[in-house]
Amino acid sequence: MKQKRCDCPTACGCLALLGMQRPLPATPATPAAAPAATPAGVALRALGAAALGVGLAAIAEYLFFVGHAAWLNTVVWAVIGIALGSLSRRWSTAIWVDAVVGFAIVFGYSVMGYQGAAPVLNALVPFALIGLAGAAGMAAAGALGFGAKRLLTRSKQTAK
Repeated sequence: MKQKRCDCPTACGCLALLGMQRPLPATPATPAAAPAATPAGVALRALGAAALGVGLAAIAEYLFFVGHAAWLNTVVWAVIGIALGSLSRRWSTAIWVDAVVGFAIVFGYSVMGYQGAAPVLNALVPFALIGLAGAAGMAAAGALGFGAKRLLTRSKQTAK
């Protein structure tokens, strides 16, 4: 199946907006796609995302909403996830970086707040499973932020 050329002024296309595939360039002057990230760059991003997540968990555990209002931390984390997604250049980056941050937030928050009688090592597997839920939530927030940025950018350029 031959792919149609994009006719919009930004050459982003509907399929690219959904992160499915990149359209063919509308003109020869359209810049080429960014080169693939190096393994070192991906590892550095993952490490930075994990550090950010643990830092946000520590702030939430000791300084932010505590006690009965602790659930409000999820609202703050969702806003941070949307902001991170909107700052990403690629759909996939918005999702996986936010997923790493979300896992680190929930896992770190769980470990820091653990007050059980058994050693914390016994609780790491359940905390990791709960962390997967945090990863999924933050990945969704990152996708939402990236999609909102794309829609706003596209609507501004079509209004010109």
